[in-house]
Amino acid sequence: MTFGWYGIRLELPDDFAPTSLSGGRRDGYVRLASGGEVGIQMRWRATKNPKGLDGRIETYLLDMKKRAKKARLDFDSAFHAVPHGMEYRYRGIQSGAGTLRFDPESERVVFLEAVGPNAAAVDRARREIGAPVFAPKEGPETWAILGLRVELPSGFELAGRKFLSGRTQLTLRKGRATVVAERWGFAEQLIAKHGLQNWAVAALGFRKPVIALSDDRIALEERRIVGTLRGLAVLDQDENQIRTVTARGSRLEPEWSWLD
Repeated sequence: MTFGWYGIRLELPDDFAPTSLSGGRRDGYVRLASGGEVGIQMRWRATKNPKGLDGRIETYLLDMKKRAKKARLDFDSAFHAVPHGMEYRYRGIQSGAGTLRFDPESERVVFLEAVGPNAAAVDRARREIGAPVFAPKEGPETWAILGLRVELPSGFELAGRKFLSGRTQLTLRKGRATVVAERWGFAEQLIAKHGLQNWAVAALGFRKPVIALSDDRIALEERRIVGTLRGLAVLDQDENQIRTVTARGSRLEPEWSWLD
């Protein structure tokens, strides 16, 4: 499963899901958990001065040591330098391993850590997840969560989110442009009941759009007093889902590459 947030992308096992999402492009935090024993946390912060990463790791490990001492548990840790950052691991109340890296292009320091009951579980999770991938400054950026994935131009900010049974929605804004990306589950039932065209018109909020339909894809456009609403929908029969994107508020036109 791909997780993409503010230009940072991770590849995760399918059973991972977000339990905490906060912040924005300059400063944010994500926690992801699975049905198993291991959790993942990631923090990022904008900075033009990445110096002192070793000091940050030392401070963090000292805090972990204090917690272990308070719980009357042994503690051991180690860290070493890697290109643009540091790697570390520890064993105390729990076992943990992670990285603190500076991405020169986005000018952000990113902290990524796996935490679990023992070193074997943590190491296994780190092998499955790998290192974060940073989007190029000119884009595109991957926004991906709970099966939804869309590739957008860089610079969008999260304005809203909905995580419902069978439906995932992200609302993103950049200047006067608003993009709504959605993943709809149970596509077979939806199409059998409504047909792709009728379903897309209603689900994406159109009234009397100009429609271009081709196989399992549909493009819609409708001029309104407040501007032009444009939308795309793709029926993915293999995954039994429909992926959609709408754009309004500027001359930005959604592209099929956003959904492919």
